[in-house]
This record gives sequence, C-alpha cells and structure tokens, in this order.
Amino acid sequence: MILGKKIGQGDIAGAIPEAPAAWGYQSHCLTSSGVSPWVFTAPERGWYRFYLIGPGGAGGTMPNTISAGDDYTSFCGAGGGGGGGGYAVHDVYLKSGESVTVTLNGSGVSAQFGEKTVRVTSGQPGGAVPAHNKAGGTGGAGGTASGGNVCNINGAAGGRGENGSNKYAPSNVQGEVSIYGPSGGSGGSLSGHKYYCTAVDAPIKAILGKGGVGAGNMESVHEMSDSNGNRHVSFGPTPQPQGGFPGGVIVETAAK
Repeated sequence: MILGKKIGQGDIAGAIPEAPAAWGYQSHCLTSSGVSPWVFTAPERGWYRFYLIGPGGAGGTMPNTISAGDDYTSFCGAGGGGGGGGYAVHDVYLKSGESVTVTLNGSGVSAQFGEKTVRVTSGQPGGAVPAHNKAGGTGGAGGTASGGNVCNINGAAGGRGENGSNKYAPSNVQGEVSIYGPSGGSGGSLSGHKYYCTAVDAPIKAILGKGGVGAGNMESVHEMSDSNGNRHVSFGPTPQPQGGFPGGVIVETAAK
C-alpha cells in the first residue's frame, strides 16, 4: 500500500497487467491484398488480440445437361460447396516496437509469436461433377486451426450439391418456359465468431472465411416453335461456381 492505494500488477514497472475485458480494432490484412509477409509492430506496450481466418474453398463445377427433349431436360448434378477456413484467436502482450510476422496466402494464414506459431488453413474446394453424372458434388472439407491460446476452431464443411433429375416443362403453357436444374451446395461457414463470415464489422466490411457456393441452377428454355406443339430447346450459360472468400488477420487492442 502506498498512500492508501493498493498497487496492482499493472502499476509495477515491467509487470504485465491483466488482459483487457474489452477489445477494439487496431489493424488488419487480408489474403486478397497480395501482401505477404505482413508485419504488425506494436505502437505501444500492451495486450493485443490476433484473429486468424483461413480463406474459404471455391465451389465445385458442374457440366452442362445430360440430354433434353421437347418437354424435358435431364440435368446433371450440381457442384459441391467449398469448405470454410479455419479460425484461431491468440492474445499476446507486446512491448512498444515489438513485431509479429504474419504469412498470408491461398493455403492459409500463420503468425509467428517468438517460437510459437498460430496457423489456420483454407477450406477445400467443393467436389466437381463429371460429365453425364447425376450425383451432386461433395462438399469441401473445412480448414484447420492450431496454436491459438483463446480458441482454435476448424472450418465447417461445404454442403453437398443436389442430385440431377429429369424435369418437365408444363404442356399447357404457350411461348417460352424456363426450367431449372439442381442447386449447388452451400459454402461452409462459422456463425457467432467475430469477423468470420460477416460484412458488417467495420472497418473491414468484407465477408471472410466462407466457402463458395457450388455451381447449380442450370437453365433450359423450352420455346413453342410450331402449331403442332413442338418445342425448341436452348440452354443458358453453364453455371459457374462461386469463389471462396478471402481470409486474413485482424488485430485488436484494449478498447479506448
């Protein structure tokens, strides 16, 4: 006690205070930035929280239709969804001027804290559907996470693409009739984890870690071509899968 005041650890020169109860944004870098390695240098002594998010895997591709007739289309299966990236959170106390090196690329994100490595990997691509195959593509596996001292959460697997089937145009409709094939698998994501798969956390305002949706919803157009009820069949462009969303590192410090 000094002058009636109890001295805590944070009041002793050189002592490490307790980690803060509330955190605020400090800096970030995304895998889509093309910057690697990225070096974070502590502007002042204190606690810092690092969020590492792996990139999402791309959705799987699908071929064009198997066959079509006047009033039906036989659709192939749809592509599988890409897996979500891994998610890790790590707290560290840094002195002013100390730095952390972060490597960011398409396969994941890793940060070096002295001899300790925190790493997350990207989600795997969704399964592609071979030609003339009605089975939907499998979902890509989620990425992994390791080394974080707050949490390490593997990404979620992507959804399986819907199986293909025969779909028929209604016979009592004149003019053009569009029918659509199976839907692609959903991209893997994690809900309830800060900065992951959200477009609202300022200042990043980007969806991170989510896997891409598999190719699907192929369109075929059946058009009445003559008075005998014959139809001309045409197709929309072959659907393309959605790419996986980027990963990155976000740094926070004690909320001001």
